[in-house]
Amino acid sequence: MHSSGNGPNWAVEIGPPSRPVKSYFEETKIACGLIYEQRSAPLQLCYSGGLDSENVLNVLLHLGIPVEVVIMNTQYNYHETQYAFKFCEAKNITPTIIDLDYDKFVESGKLIEIAESMCCAQWQIPANMWLVEQLTGTVIFGNDPPHMKLNKEDN
Repeated sequence: MHSSGNGPNWAVEIGPPSRPVKSYFEETKIACGLIYEQRSAPLQLCYSGGLDSENVLNVLLHLGIPVEVVIMNTQYNYHETQYAFKFCEAKNITPTIIDLDYDKFVESGKLIEIAESMCCAQWQIPANMWLVEQLTGTVIFGNDPPHMKLNKEDN
């Protein structure tokens, strides 16, 4: 990988894989193992109840890697967090819950402050970065869920 430039001229060049690419599950297992081996503190997974973070949580559980599950609770993510709580209960996991009053977060200017410091435009990333500031472990997020479908060749 090579990066060059800055601002609007910033670019990243990524070469071809150095080994054969495995399934999404196998690659996630490899990534989780590497993160665990290189952690500087206990693992903390930010679990929203969405497919991406659930996939990472399932892989960590499959590998037997100890992880603290963290759920950020706002007035706008009730549907996802209720699913996350039920999932945790089914897996006998007691999550750490961190509350964020999203309206106050926006009104205080903290959302804009974090967004500008990161040059990000997506509304959810500043809240996620705020959450990271509240934690002390090696923090993991799931991102970009696998597009799961049945492979008819091998089921």
